[in-house]
Amino acid sequence: MMPERENNSRMEIASLIDKELRAAFSLKRSLESELTKQETMSERVVVRKDLRECNRKIKELIDEDGQETGE
Repeated sequence: MMPERENNSRMEIASLIDKELRAAFSLKRSLESELTKQETMSERVVVRKDLRECNRKIKELIDEDGQETGE
């Protein structure tokens, strides 16, 4: 693969990861806000589960981004 093509591919992947990270952080803020509005413990359990999943996805994306940039 030509160096410029490889660089463009990496930039596209990095851009996609960045968009996914922004969306994940936005969802996390929304879930944290929602958690404070839940009245019952059972409602909070569902939101906490979603928050854990969101945090796992963020970690995964950050690790993926680090591998992509060679860090």
